Amino acid sequence: MNESKIQLRANILQEISKLRSIPALCDRDVENCISKLSKIGDKTFLCTTILKEIDGSVVYFDGVLSILAINLAKDVLEKCVFSFLEKSDVKDEKKLFLINLLTQAGIGVDPNLIHLYVKNPDEAIDLETEKFLKMAEVNPEAQIDFLDFYFGINEDDRNILLKSVIDDYSGDLLANILAPLIYSMKNKTGLKMCINGLLKSRSYLAYAPLDWLIETSDDMQIISLSKKIKNELKMAGLRKEVTTFKYYKELFKTSKPLGFYVSSIDGSSNFSLVFAREYENGAISTFFTVLNLKYGPLASFGFSNISKSEYEKVLLRFFKDTDKISLSLSFGKALLNALTDAGIKNKANIPYEFFCWRQLTYDIKASNDFSTEIGRASCRERV
Repeated sequence: MNESKIQLRANILQEISKLRSIPALCDRDVENCISKLSKIGDKTFLCTTILKEIDGSVVYFDGVLSILAINLAKDVLEKCVFSFLEKSDVKDEKKLFLINLLTQAGIGVDPNLIHLYVKNPDEAIDLETEKFLKMAEVNPEAQIDFLDFYFGINEDDRNILLKSVIDDYSGDLLANILAPLIYSMKNKTGLKMCINGLLKSRSYLAYAPLDWLIETSDDMQIISLSKKIKNELKMAGLRKEVTTFKYYKELFKTSKPLGFYVSSIDGSSNFSLVFAREYENGAISTFFTVLNLKYGPLASFGFSNISKSEYEKVLLRFFKDTDKISLSLSFGKALLNALTDAGIKNKANIPYEFFCWRQLTYDIKASNDFSTEIGRASCRERV
């Protein structure tokens, strides 16, 4: 006998309620929920029920609900999202979240959707931006969410959003969100806005992206503007030598790096690199990057605040069919820097996710004698 819609809804909400009640969710909890809900045949009803529970302002649990919707009902996700976008009683903040959800699911989104379905797009964008920026300073996932949002809207709206960010924020918070944008920005107008925004930040974190532009850009206007902003920052009083390294050394002083691991190199000159950091409360943040010897980082993803046991299980799965080679911290950082520089030099399209995750390594000094370390690494025991 088929369950009624009332019974189905009660079962779905019961599983969601179980997740809400868990103080520290782990991957296994979400996977168990997905396994149970996957038995429901009416995917449209399932997806609609999950989307109803999304608030649009509860960053963490809304993200969990997004994972459920994408994994359980991706084939009907677009249709279900539009059913909410077309309702006048759904608040703008939730509509904006749902539009971003489509982007996260890899579903092509018309950049003009915001103007078609959101009543007060500028106000909604400001709320969304504030939500992301509050978490961005020590949370790469939040930075990536912001960048997903930024690159998911049309060019005109990107400039409006960027102007709003620069007008409304300052200090390290502003510099920390502009830096990954600068590393990923292709649009010259937007890049100039970011560079000028660094002056407004009055942050020592501005120096790293400015130096990077001066060293790597082939556009003389961008180089000249970067030098000008750097000089103006010094004139504004930022003379003390507070480097990115020193800043992150202070930021990460209550955590410790767990090390770098790499796989063996395949026939296409690709290999994988893993880095992790453990915090005082035992939580771990880790990221995985696929690197090419010529084109540098090709893909990157990571996890924040997972348990030690979850991290160890991920490592086991990740290195199941390949060697797991341990690198010293100094060599791992030097290798990451060298291949990032190679990718930039070869005009590779380095994913912005990588630029966000690699900040977890910013308190580590790279080896100065890279060639010597390579020799040592080739002899290091595989673990």
